[in-house]
Amino acid sequence: MLSKTIVSSAISLIIFSSVSTSVAIAAPNKVSVDGGQINFVGSVVAAPCVVDNDTSSQTVNLGQVSAKALSQKGSKGASVPFNINLVGCDLSVADNGNPEEAASYTKASIVFKGLSTSDDNTLALLANGSGDTVAQGVGIQIFQNDNMPVNINGTTEAGSTELQNGKNVIPFSASYVATGPNVIAGNANAVVSFRINYE
Repeated sequence: MLSKTIVSSAISLIIFSSVSTSVAIAAPNKVSVDGGQINFVGSVVAAPCVVDNDTSSQTVNLGQVSAKALSQKGSKGASVPFNINLVGCDLSVADNGNPEEAASYTKASIVFKGLSTSDDNTLALLANGSGDTVAQGVGIQIFQNDNMPVNINGTTEAGSTELQNGKNVIPFSASYVATGPNVIAGNANAVVSFRINYE
């Protein structure tokens, strides 16, 4: 009889302990704080293709080049390839002026616009805002078709590319170029925007 009482008391103690533990570890009240802001950017275009996200805002790493390799005006560093990809191309789309008539597009041309040096085909180097020294006597050129430099004046088209339905890859390359005989080492960054003309 005594052993049943002990067992019964032990069970009651275990149940009480479990209930007490549950009460002790109850979840705290929710706390809510501002986390920040997300910006969504993009556009809806009336065009036969769209620019692939990977190439619409890309970084082309030109690496390091020795100032000695740019010892004369016109000397160039290593050429680095990059592409502008047009995707989802449908070459028969409704014309905005008359939605009932279809316009057939066959070509695309890229127009670059950036701050230039003394000529229209050399990008000027920009300060990065951190106080670092900017290289002098050097700029960046963009090339298409066998190292032909393209203009960056915002009005001149690079050579046109024949389009096909689906994806189109438009290849370019870029390199540092000496704009004078005395290149001074420093950061060598530039920015250029582009648009696509269809015809």
